[in-house]
Amino acid sequence: MNNLTKTQRAMLNERRIAAVVTINKEGAPHLTAVWFLFDGESFFVMMMSSSVKMKNLRGNRRMALMIESRVASKEIGISVSGEAEILVGDAAQQAIEAIHAKYITAEGLADPDVGPRFREWDDTAVRLTPQRWIAWDMGWVDQQAFGGKLGSMAYLKPLAV
Repeated sequence: MNNLTKTQRAMLNERRIAAVVTINKEGAPHLTAVWFLFDGESFFVMMMSSSVKMKNLRGNRRMALMIESRVASKEIGISVSGEAEILVGDAAQQAIEAIHAKYITAEGLADPDVGPRFREWDDTAVRLTPQRWIAWDMGWVDQQAFGGKLGSMAYLKPLAV
């Protein structure tokens, strides 16, 4: 893993939405939001086997993923890219269950109208072991370059929520 700050590492364990990019057969990017899990080495993403992103990955395994936090003057984020591995069988099921556990409460998974529907939709998983990392931490930049003025002096306009 790259030299991530403590804040960036913690963010990867939070319930956040990631943006994932796959490439279609014409070479155009397809961008969508996904749930993810990071195990300290690789990112896991679940998806429907009939989705555009899965169709793209079957033809081109290149994938990028970005996770960020948008707190004014403390923005942090991580962008990774590499070649995705499509998981099958027990490996896919384990990844899907772990992602569901990260994003859905036990009560939600036990609800007969909720848990089974998510299990039906999320029938495929991929593993992305990053070959390239880009990370940013505006709070660190603020302290190092501006002595904390960006956050304490309200120099940055608020971001839309």
